[in-house]
Order: sequence, then C-alpha cells, then structure tokens
Amino acid sequence: MGFPEASVLIPTSGARRDYLADTVRSVLTKNAGVDFEVVVVDNGAKFDVTQFIKELNVPELEKVWVVKEPRLGLVYARHAGAKAARAEILIYIDDDVLVSEGWLKSYLGAFKSERVGCVGGKVLPQYEGPVPDWLGHFSGDYLSLLNHGDTAKKLE
Repeated sequence: MGFPEASVLIPTSGARRDYLADTVRSVLTKNAGVDFEVVVVDNGAKFDVTQFIKELNVPELEKVWVVKEPRLGLVYARHAGAKAARAEILIYIDDDVLVSEGWLKSYLGAFKSERVGCVGGKVLPQYEGPVPDWLGHFSGDYLSLLNHGDTAKKLE
C-alpha cells in the first residue's frame, strides 16, 4: 500500500461530536478521485472519538483514523497529527469546517508547481441562526474569515 497524496488533519476537543461528524462527512464525500487520509486528533474530547468515528455511516471510512494527544492545545494537536500523517502534503482544518466539492483536488493542484510551498483558500462563515447585530463590530480577520477572491495570489 502506497502513501496517500495528502493527509487532512482535524484536531478536536471538548464536546464537538456533531461538528466533527459533519466535517468528516464533508471531507470524505466531496473529494472523489483523490488518494488521501484523514487524521482526527483527539485532544481532550469529552467522548470516545475512535468509537464515534467507527460509528459514522460514511463511505470510505477506512481513510479515517484517530490519534490521541494528551497535552491540551492546538499546537500540540497539530504536531501530533503531522507526526502521524503518512503523506508529504499536510492540510489542516478545524473540526467545524465544511469543504466544497473538489476542495482537496484544488489544493493538490496548486502543489504541482515547485514554487508553491503553502496553499490557503477561502474561509467563509455558515451561521447556525440569525447573525446578531453585534457581530458586525468584529473584522473578518478577528473571526478567522478569509476571502481574497478566486484568483491565485502570491503570499508576501
């Protein structure tokens, strides 16, 4: 068995079962034709992440595996995921992300150029209900939102 083209790393903590389920489903169902793995990093979740993943009714569940990182904190979780990953290309996402169709293929396509060492993309909000008025006082940067359009740009 060869190495996958990409490792999608998803740290999770707390009680984020529903978000994590939606994220894993999104990654597995919207990336046909790409050889990848999903590494979920249990970083203090309040549920059995390994059992939870096993019980998800999703295609290609064999691509998903769980590692534990007992030291709390996103940096520790990301490092644990990187150490466990089998692919050279690591793609970090949060446990509340929904990806678009072909998302992973787009990322991998960008890495075909030897001049590319880092790739990012749009981060758009999806609100669970009406957006409160006070949220308008915060910038997109503060909320970790990102939208520089659809054209590739050089990071400087």
